[in-house]
Amino acid sequence: MNLREYQLEAVENLREKIRAGLRSLVLVSPTGSGKTVMASHIIDNASQKGNPVLFLAHRKELIDQASGKLDTFEVPHGVIMAGYPLDSTAPVQVASVQTAIRRKLPANFKLIIVDEAHHAAAESYKKIIDLYPDAIVIGLTATPYRADGRGLGNIFQDWVRVASVTDLVDWGFLVPAKYWAPESIDLQGVKRSKVDFDETELAGRVNKPRLVGNIVEHYSKIAPGERAICFAVNCDHSRAIVDTFNASGIPAAHLDAETPRGKREDILADLALGKLLIVSNCGILSEGYDNPAISVCIQARPTMSLSLHLQQIGRVLRPHPDKVVAKVLDHAGNTLRHGFASDDHLVDLSKGIGQKKDPQEKIPTLRTCSQCYAVLPAGMTECPSCGAQLGALPKPVKTAAGNLREVAMPACEYCGSEKSEKRPHPLHGTGIWCSVCGHHLRWLGKQVAPKDFLKKQLELCGTKGWKPGRAYVLFQKRYGRWPSQEDRAA
Repeated sequence: MNLREYQLEAVENLREKIRAGLRSLVLVSPTGSGKTVMASHIIDNASQKGNPVLFLAHRKELIDQASGKLDTFEVPHGVIMAGYPLDSTAPVQVASVQTAIRRKLPANFKLIIVDEAHHAAAESYKKIIDLYPDAIVIGLTATPYRADGRGLGNIFQDWVRVASVTDLVDWGFLVPAKYWAPESIDLQGVKRSKVDFDETELAGRVNKPRLVGNIVEHYSKIAPGERAICFAVNCDHSRAIVDTFNASGIPAAHLDAETPRGKREDILADLALGKLLIVSNCGILSEGYDNPAISVCIQARPTMSLSLHLQQIGRVLRPHPDKVVAKVLDHAGNTLRHGFASDDHLVDLSKGIGQKKDPQEKIPTLRTCSQCYAVLPAGMTECPSCGAQLGALPKPVKTAAGNLREVAMPACEYCGSEKSEKRPHPLHGTGIWCSVCGHHLRWLGKQVAPKDFLKKQLELCGTKGWKPGRAYVLFQKRYGRWPSQEDRAA
């Protein structure tokens, strides 16, 4: 199999760093860029030189994908995973982390490749890698940071960037994506469990008939008849979504970790054939699933993890003859929280990427069309999806640090009541009057001419029998000066 130009360049950059003395590197490239193809090429070369290789992954789909690619490269290999025949004599082994950690492995691996390397900080991976201190370690990932945003610098010394999403779209290896955010979910007060939202509390917010119905409604409006993967919070939420789709005449099925292997394969085969239009899952298809015919990603699970957000969208970016654009129906607010898949998310390998502390915080450069719910760059004033005129965004309100205090209307000096009303006056502008006894309390703003204000106050003093000095004192409080001769003459 021939590698693409950008893949060959990335592999050569990797070799240069290894020749320079680095022993652990991570290959960073988006979903759909061919990371497994590049890994198979590297494994093929290492095998031909007589170097035993261990390929590590954590899911059956990833194991099968790697094994299939090695078959394409005609590389003899064994599979270390429950339910698969064991060939311990093969110099190349594709191993499930969960199985490998429980078995006695060969002691001669010179190269270890870690698929979905953002998981490599887990103890199971570290125990296996530590068995081979002299081996070169190469990680593969689209997101070089952990779920909590921390870096992978304690596992990998350096990284090699293969390509960006924008590059791959420009070259025709991925399709562009459009985003819609039809529903805003209030997540204020939802607790966080470890690195993400607490699943129990999150499910209570999103698993509601109105929100589930909103998912079906907008799919029918934006992407009718297109094949879609839906990411739900938990099994109950996923089943509720599937039931609502089926009740609307849209064939759908549910997957989770307990779905038998045979049934899972049948469901995904039916999705590939178009017998099913929707497959909803929780924690199954965000990594390692490759079906280019799927064009719609339905995000029904809010997440604080940028990595998970990008992995989910990556499922629908692969090109297909029937697909011009991928569609992301974001009912979870993840796009407004994390941005587009095409944004440049590269980070420092040691520091990782900063996570937002406020789950309601939005990307300041994005906005949502009020007519069709398309998510757009903030500077756009016309929606390209529906043509709606959006207008300019209001300028952000500047705030300053300080203490807050309660603000209340002053009590009426005539009757003591705190009930008042605001109304305009033809001569003096807007003022506040006591709504109980009707006496004037104060004027609002400075739109009253000083001479008119003094005249009014002198008239009021005359009516009430008060001394004129009262009018002068009120004038001084209002305008910060005493009345001039011109004011008094008027």
